[in-house]
This record gives sequence, structure tokens and C-alpha cells, in this order.
Amino acid sequence: MIKVYEEMIKSLEHMRSLAESFEKEILSLPPGSLSVSIQSSKQYYYHNYSADGKKQKRYLNPDSKYDQRLLKKLQRRRFLQKSLSVLKTDISALEQAIAKFVPYDPGRICTQLTSAYQDIQKDPGLWLPAEPDLRRWAKESYTQYAGHPEGLIHETSTGLLVRSKSESMIADTLTLYGVPFRYEQVLIINGKSYAPDFTLHHPLNREIFYWEHFGKMDQPDYLLSAGAKIMDYRQAGIRTGTNFIMTFEDLQNPLTMREIQDVVTSRLLTR
Repeated sequence: MIKVYEEMIKSLEHMRSLAESFEKEILSLPPGSLSVSIQSSKQYYYHNYSADGKKQKRYLNPDSKYDQRLLKKLQRRRFLQKSLSVLKTDISALEQAIAKFVPYDPGRICTQLTSAYQDIQKDPGLWLPAEPDLRRWAKESYTQYAGHPEGLIHETSTGLLVRSKSESMIADTLTLYGVPFRYEQVLIINGKSYAPDFTLHHPLNREIFYWEHFGKMDQPDYLLSAGAKIMDYRQAGIRTGTNFIMTFEDLQNPLTMREIQDVVTSRLLTR
């Protein structure tokens, strides 16, 4: 809903700018209008204007370059006048719609509930169900990474097989909070094939996010490979702070459920 509101604002700004430019252009065009008479299937154009308080009508000679330029300018003038009429009506309607429009924000609605309902914020399943089209997106067929199937040994609460306990925890948390995702969907970047651990649909702004969990950060070769992957992602517009989530762990510092929940609530349940 926020994106709808933002698009309305952008459209209003665009229409206002367009109307302003049209009004300025009209001032630079000759006054008057066109009329046409048809004789023997041939069109004859006339310039209608006022002079000394009297209506005048002048034939536009098709052999005169001046008259033909004047013809084009008068046609342009009429187009702009008609366009301005439509734009001004639309601007007025959109201004009224924006003034009355309240973006639907489930999180904000939760904060406005009385104390008897405040616990609802602790159970997003009650207030943030995935929209039907997002649920369908998660279940649609997609190209999944097919390499090393022997590594898929950890089962999630929904029966999905993943490669690590941490990935299982992430998948279960996403499911709990109603965040639609695809596991290891193949992504082509500059001709190279990648498979981010999770491709997500943000439930609120509906944008695509990617989540990579780097689970062997104490291994030098793995660390170098992870760095190269992050740089490739960055060149493709997949960047931290915007549409890329990263979590890390090593043998001494395993990923915790608290960390996962904090990431989901801060990055995927807010705008």
C-alpha cells in the first residue's frame, strides 16, 4: 500500500510539472484557432483570431512556409489546451484522493490497538499473513540449484531439505513470520550461475530480497569465496542495506535463533 501511495505522489508531481510546462509553451504560441473547409475533397485551412476587438479569418496558403509553420503551431496550441483540461481534472482528482488516502500498514495498525490487543504484535501470523499472490509465488516452480544433493540433510518444519541447521532455523523463522521464500533459486549474474540461500518477497514493500548465510567463516578458502560472491552480487545491484541480507557464523560463534528473529523483524517486517 505504501508503494501505491508513493506512486500517487509521483504521478501528481509529474502531472503538475507537465501542466506547468504546457502552460508556459502556450504563452509562446500564436493566439487563435483553426478551422477547415472541404471543397472537392480538398481541405482549406483558416486561422481564426481577434484583432481590434473583431473576429478575423485568414486563409493559410499551403505554398507559404510561414503559413505552414503557423498551422503547426496552432495545431500544437490546441493539443496543449486539450491536454491541460485533462491534466487539471486529473490533478484535482488525485489531490483529493491523496488527501483521503491512508496507506494500509499492518504494523502501524497494531500499535494503534488498545492494550487488550497489544500481544498481537508478538504473533505476526495474526496480522501479517502473506498475500495470496505472494504465497503462490513461493509455491511456483523455479530453477533450483541441483548440485551436491547429498548435502541436503536438514529438514525444516515444512519438510524442505536444506544444507545446514542454521539454514533450517532461517527457513522455519521465515515460515513462522509469513515471509514467502524460495530456497537456492538459481540466479544468473554476468553469465555465471549463483544460488542464494533464500530468495525472498518482502511482505510489506513486495520487493525481492536475497539472504545468504555464510557458515564457515573460520575457513580461509571459504572466506575468500564468500568475498568474491559478495562483490559479484554488489555489481548486480544486490547490496547490503537495500535488498541483501547476510548472516555469518563459525565454530566458535554459531548463529542463534535470536539473531535470526532480529534480522527478520528488522529487515522484513518493516519498511
